[in-house]
Amino acid sequence: MAALVLVTLGLEASFRYTEVGKALIAATDSPLAAALLGMPLRRLAVVASGLSGFIGAIAGVLLTPILTVSFNSDVLLAVNGFIAAAIGGLESPLGAVGGGIFIGVVEGLVAGYSSPSIKLAVALGLMILALVARAWVQEDVG
Repeated sequence: MAALVLVTLGLEASFRYTEVGKALIAATDSPLAAALLGMPLRRLAVVASGLSGFIGAIAGVLLTPILTVSFNSDVLLAVNGFIAAAIGGLESPLGAVGGGIFIGVVEGLVAGYSSPSIKLAVALGLMILALVARAWVQEDVG
C-alpha cells in the first residue's frame, strides 16, 4: 500500500510540477501541437517507456511473492488494470487508483454474493458503461 501511495503521488507531482511531466501530457494530448512547439517526441516516448517499465518492475517485485506465477498470470492483472484506468480516467494516476479500488470492491461483492466466475464479466460490463458514459458526456460538451 505504501508503494502505491508513493508511486501515485510521485507520478501526480511529476505530471503537474515538472517540465518533463507537462511535456509528456502535452505530447499525449496533441502530438502534432507538441512537435510544432519543438518538443522532442522520440525522447518523450523513451521517457514514457522507461517510466512504465520502472513502474512495472516495482509491481512485479511486490506481487511475485504474493501471487503464483505462471506463463499467463499477467493477463488478468493487465485486463483489470486497464479496466481500472478506463473507469477512473486514463489521464490521471489518482483516477486510475480510484478506479482500481472501485473494481476491487465490486469484484469482492460479486464474488461474495454471486458466483466468483463472473467477476471479470461484471468488471468488463462496468468498463463498457464507463466508456459509453464518457463518450456521451464528451459529445454533449464538445
